[in-house]
Amino acid sequence: MTRMSSMVVAVGAAEHGRTVLQYAARLAQVCGAGEIRVVHVTPVPEDSSQLREGLRALAEPCFAHIPAALTIDVLQGPLTDRLLAYGAEHQADLLVVGGRRRVLASRLAMLAPCALAVVPPGAPAALERPLMALDFSGAATEALRWAASLSSPEAPLALTALHVMTPESTGLVSTDDPPSVQLDRVRQLISEAGTEPGSIVARVVPLSSGHGIGRQHHWSPAAAIQGSDIADTILSEVSALNADALIVSTRGRSRSVSILLGSVTEKIIERSPVPVLVHRAGAPHRLADLLRRGFSHASPLRTN
Repeated sequence: MTRMSSMVVAVGAAEHGRTVLQYAARLAQVCGAGEIRVVHVTPVPEDSSQLREGLRALAEPCFAHIPAALTIDVLQGPLTDRLLAYGAEHQADLLVVGGRRRVLASRLAMLAPCALAVVPPGAPAALERPLMALDFSGAATEALRWAASLSSPEAPLALTALHVMTPESTGLVSTDDPPSVQLDRVRQLISEAGTEPGSIVARVVPLSSGHGIGRQHHWSPAAAIQGSDIADTILSEVSALNADALIVSTRGRSRSVSILLGSVTEKIIERSPVPVLVHRAGAPHRLADLLRRGFSHASPLRTN
């Protein structure tokens, strides 16, 4: 028997919780999900039955038209530990959290064994024009394949693969090369990923150097400074392209990723005005399988 794909949605404050739930419902609606678990974590003992009823009242309208099994749970204990343990226990493919608590989201991006979606306050429930931040690590082809697989004929995505040119990029493409050569290398990676021709738009931009974010602190490590620069450059492209989501990958294997990834991911989660989908290298298709599972394979809506 095939295990149902599982989405865990962590909900905190009621107002922002509705935004997170609506975005999770959009992810499930795009291509379907077999199991959706909505959870709230409280650090102190509370009336779990009352909390569960309030959470059910908030969640059910969001998932009313999603033919999936809906479970409502209230957990007690340290927030990060309980979410990680709960996700592992239920073999979650995707963990959806709010972006109001950015430190929590950054920690989960580094620790969660599954894909992560971070939803900032006020984010619309849309996933049509994602931007993927691409590097030249060993995981680049895997991440591209994963991002492309989120699209389907029923819900095609206008996906742009973006690479920010840094000194660490010179292992595969020189920063002295003309933009056309740099762009060809990104297109080559897209081709190596085996995606449909023309399904992903390639884009290369140079690392910004004028905004000076991070340089005001003389004690900031060079990697953190450049990581901040890369994050700001990526977020500028999000705005310029009117992207409605940002896809990043963790645990790459290149020097640039090992030095800068933590800083870049943290800054992106801190500052992104759009939801951030974090791909976990080494498990490239788990979120894709979750999102692409057809409604015909899902069970009717139920709650506990």
